[in-house]
Amino acid sequence: MLSPHLWTPPPRPDGWRAGDLDRLPDAPRHIEVLDGSLVLRGPQRLWHSRLKSQLIAAPAEGEPDAFLVCAGMTVWLDERNRLEPDVLLTTAA
Repeated sequence: MLSPHLWTPPPRPDGWRAGDLDRLPDAPRHIEVLDGSLVLRGPQRLWHSRLKSQLIAAPAEGEPDAFLVCAGMTVWLDERNRLEPDVLLTTAA
């Protein structure tokens, strides 16, 4: 079992891979792979939650059809980087 209080050695000498997250039993929520290392995010505070909500709502106030806003999604950048940004903003196209 993976514990946020214990260091879990990577399955290979060059670190973790993005796909390894799908095979971790009992992995905590909001775990990421950054440059081959596991990153566990800590609890968020109220100001963080408020800022996240404001960032999600901001594009709707301007040009809502020009942007796509996503929250809480995993983003695979490459085999050594799989992140879960709080807010992801991209062009709708």
